[in-house]
Amino acid sequence: IIERKKPIVNEPTAMVCRNEDIFIDPTCQDDMDNCQFVIYRYETDMTSLKRAGIYKNLDKVALSLKDTEYMAESRDLKGYDPTFEFSDVARKKLVVYEYWGNYDIDNDGEAEAIVCTWINNTIIQLRDNPFPDKKPPFIVVPFNSIPFSLYGESNAELLSENQKVATAIIRGLVDNMAMSNNGQKGIRKGALDEYNLAKFMNGENFEFNANPNDFYDGHFNEFPASALNFLQILNNEAESITGVKNFGQGMNGASLGTTATGAQAVMDSAAVRRLNIVRNIAENLVKPLLRKWLAYDAEFLDEETQFRITNEEFIWLKRDDLGAKIDIDLAISTSEDNKATASELGFLLQTIGPNEDPEIRKIIISDICD
Repeated sequence: IIERKKPIVNEPTAMVCRNEDIFIDPTCQDDMDNCQFVIYRYETDMTSLKRAGIYKNLDKVALSLKDTEYMAESRDLKGYDPTFEFSDVARKKLVVYEYWGNYDIDNDGEAEAIVCTWINNTIIQLRDNPFPDKKPPFIVVPFNSIPFSLYGESNAELLSENQKVATAIIRGLVDNMAMSNNGQKGIRKGALDEYNLAKFMNGENFEFNANPNDFYDGHFNEFPASALNFLQILNNEAESITGVKNFGQGMNGASLGTTATGAQAVMDSAAVRRLNIVRNIAENLVKPLLRKWLAYDAEFLDEETQFRITNEEFIWLKRDDLGAKIDIDLAISTSEDNKATASELGFLLQTIGPNEDPEIRKIIISDICD
């Protein structure tokens, strides 16, 4: 029998909040370290508040729910009906506001880090910020960072102008097709007598007295070549901005004026774009989140429940060793990035040939295998 220690996993929770429910200090610009407060709005019910065990004055809130009808604030969610209400107090939805930030509650001229929770006009929680960093437990991760903008810009904003212009052109092409006489048929007067004209209108075989040019078949109008060329230009520009190739033909080496070099440039643009996105998430979301969790561990967990796992070896940690910057190392790469690195290392082996130090060859080959 081989005995092995199995850690009891403590899984902290993080959730994505809707921007409509977050109110951030407007004076902090793009630096959350200078943020004085964050207000979080969420929906809950009386049962969840009582089970939490940290809220007061819930009897006053319940009494106000019995006396007045409560209407939840409207939100644009699919399947969400703000007009629906539970009849009982235990399940009736409540809109809770939670203030995380600094406020001078002692009237001594200095602001303290507090957390305040209220429903309507009733405060149900008011205490010091329990977290060791004394900061709001929120992380803002913009998709594309912009100076002096906390939320940055989304990927869709980069393509909004292209999409509007392309949509306008496509609408014009659709109108061009709708205004055509597709499916209509025309004949020159006198080309058919009444008997054959009736057969012609019924789709039967008929006889005519003139030449075939006297008959006209309506069809869709031809698209202007300039409109299609302009759409192609817009598509190429969108691919260049986002680095994402189209599912169809898309950009290729011929469109860039070269062959192998052009195809490599398209792959590199997509790889660089994805790599920037992954690095942004790693640096601005994962690492700050892990640092917050480690700082919380140092405050809320005892030394008996904290240890380090390295190659199935358990190393007990002291409270003095725990902090917000410990054991966080993320290797960020994409498949295209790894492929490019392996290609460069392979080219290096071909260049230096068999005259290099064998130990260097072992290192390079091991990197290629990784």
